[in-house]
Amino acid sequence: MSKNDFSDLGDQIKDMVQGAVKNMDFEKLNRDISGTVGKALDEVKSSMGMQSERSKEDSKQSSPYRYQRAADRYVRYENRRNLPKPVFGRAKGAVAGILGTVFGGIGTFAFGMAELSILSASAAGFIGSGITTISLAVLSPFLLASLVILVSGIRMNRRTRRFKRYLYQIGQASFITMEELSEATGKSLGFVRRDVRKMIENGMFPDGHIDPEERYLILNDETYRLYQATRMQQMEMKKQEEKEEEARAQAQEKRRKDDKLNKVMEIGEEYARQLKEANLVLEEKEISLKLTRLEMVIRKIFQCVELNPEKLPEIEKFTEYYLPTTLKLVNAYRDFDKETIQGENIKKAKEEISQTLNTIIHAFENLLDSLYEDVAMDISTDISVLETMLKQEGLTDSEFEQMKQKRE
Repeated sequence: MSKNDFSDLGDQIKDMVQGAVKNMDFEKLNRDISGTVGKALDEVKSSMGMQSERSKEDSKQSSPYRYQRAADRYVRYENRRNLPKPVFGRAKGAVAGILGTVFGGIGTFAFGMAELSILSASAAGFIGSGITTISLAVLSPFLLASLVILVSGIRMNRRTRRFKRYLYQIGQASFITMEELSEATGKSLGFVRRDVRKMIENGMFPDGHIDPEERYLILNDETYRLYQATRMQQMEMKKQEEKEEEARAQAQEKRRKDDKLNKVMEIGEEYARQLKEANLVLEEKEISLKLTRLEMVIRKIFQCVELNPEKLPEIEKFTEYYLPTTLKLVNAYRDFDKETIQGENIKKAKEEISQTLNTIIHAFENLLDSLYEDVAMDISTDISVLETMLKQEGLTDSEFEQMKQKRE
């Protein structure tokens, strides 16, 4: 029996049983099973000794390219050949798997055949139903136990075979990707990860580690420590890159806001200049006072935004709609005022514009007041905190009065 045939032992016994039932040659079945068991026990003895020559040769022929490629990812040694060699343990359950397969198969066959014989005898009328029931009740637990042992043995043998495939794929590398192990066994990545983790727990990879992302099997402590150090360095570099990226984004956003703020300030200055220019042309004192007040309020609004750029969004509508409309009304008033003949319609239009300017001035003053709302709240909070601290320190007037009264 070759080294990879242990997991097929149950299938061999199954084929023997089916052949014996088909040919009704149970004597040959006994010889075949005895021979198979003998070979299996010989394999058990040899598996408890040194590794086979084939395994040694496979280890020697490990892929240096794969080892170099994996090392390039995580381990930045000047001489990567100085990495420690992997540490492997024995395949846990190899012997138990062989024995379980052999004796579980024999028990399954023996007790199965016994139950089959009883059922045949009962069907032929050779034995009564009572004896049949009792016999089956006695034999069934043994048959079930044999099946459990057989299945467990087959699973252990298959795990042993996978372990040997892992060893063949690893060679002398200090670590290997889970993807490579998956390709070597034809199993899914999830299965391989669970399988390797179980093997580490069972001591088949005594110094084995799985990285946090579960992408690599690292086969000794020194390489794992090196991996951790490299990974920590990479994480620090990533954090630094993220900080730099965030700083660049903030600087870019600041420049964008500064450009927008400068543009808005230029717009505000232009509107204030045009209002002042119109005011110099108009001779009526009442309208001149209104325009002077309007210019002052507009300038203060833009001064507030210049000191508090975060309030820029709050004056977008003011800049894009209210100011152009206001300037249009003022220019209309100036055009009407140029007319040498002031008819009833012109007078009425000028009066309506003058009244509208009162409303506009009041609205702009309310806007200016709302822009200072947050500042006023911050100042109020600072005052409350300061008063509380002074009171705690006994420095308020009321505290001085209480101290004075106590002295008196």
